[in-house]
Amino acid sequence: MPFALVFHHAHVSVGELDKLRQGLPHAIAGALSVPGTEAALEPSEIEVKMFPFGPFDVSQGYEVAIVIFANDYPERRKIVDAAVKRIGQEARRCLAPNTPGFVWIRLAPAAFYDFGAREGP
Repeated sequence: MPFALVFHHAHVSVGELDKLRQGLPHAIAGALSVPGTEAALEPSEIEVKMFPFGPFDVSQGYEVAIVIFANDYPERRKIVDAAVKRIGQEARRCLAPNTPGFVWIRLAPAAFYDFGAREGP
C-alpha cells in the first residue's frame, strides 16, 4: 500500500489540492503497478495525505512536494524512473501553471497487515 505525502504551501488552492487528491491514486497505481506480480496496484490501495508547510520548513523554492513510499520489488525498480516522470506529469496537470514542485519515490522493503474491518472511504 503506497503512501503519497503531499506537502504544500498555504497559497496552493483547495481546488488544486483536491485535483491532486483525486488524481494521484490513479497516477501512482498506473505508474508503479506491474500486473501479474506482487507489485500490482489498484488506485484503491494508494493512501494520500496532505500537509501544509510549516513556518520552520525549508522547501527550496518548491510549492508542492510529493513524496511516495512504496514497497520495493525488483519489477518496480526497473520502472521507477519512468514512474516518477509519469506521476510528475499528472501532478503538473492538477496545479496552476508554473507551480514549482517535485515527486520523489522511495522504494523500500515493507510489510502491511490489515487488523480490522474498514468502513466507508
